[in-house]
Amino acid sequence: MRQPTYYLVFVFHLCNSLAVLSCGQQPTTHQHAHETADQVIRIYAAAGTRPVTSDICDLFENLVQVNVERNFASSGTLARQISAGAEADLFVSANKQWIDFLSEKHLLKPESIRTVARNTLVIVVPKGKKIPAPRFLSSYDIASSIEHISVGDPAYVPVGKYTEAVFNKLHWSESLREKQILAKDVSSVLNYVAL
Repeated sequence: MRQPTYYLVFVFHLCNSLAVLSCGQQPTTHQHAHETADQVIRIYAAAGTRPVTSDICDLFENLVQVNVERNFASSGTLARQISAGAEADLFVSANKQWIDFLSEKHLLKPESIRTVARNTLVIVVPKGKKIPAPRFLSSYDIASSIEHISVGDPAYVPVGKYTEAVFNKLHWSESLREKQILAKDVSSVLNYVAL
């Protein structure tokens, strides 16, 4: 199965901002730093990218003295917000479908779309819990080895679509249907597992 990809939209805008702002005069006082920091870049990013996106935003804010407003949610939720008029300078999606959705509405700069990272599906379990690793075979009785499984809701969450595709390919969907806890994003999946 092909690995899912995160997509970054409007990366050209961020690079321009970085080039223009870093060429400007550096603030010499704390007060000037706050005046420069009044500039804002709004980033809408898939929930699964929160840790790394937050780190990058923190570094960018310190380097360029620009505030980065962050909105993390599922890619589908964010794309719908942007489609409804939400102002975003950057959009990091976990699924090309939502890039296409916004492109068809002419809400993206086509030349700015870039693949910036790749991911893979993983299975996580609560710390210290002994759960046998499943064998990824159609013949494996996955349902008898788990009590519940949390997955992203395929209607909104790209990782949910990937998971659904794996379950369908392995013929596990029916046996896991009653055991699934659907989550609104990857962070929520992790919270369910932690609980």
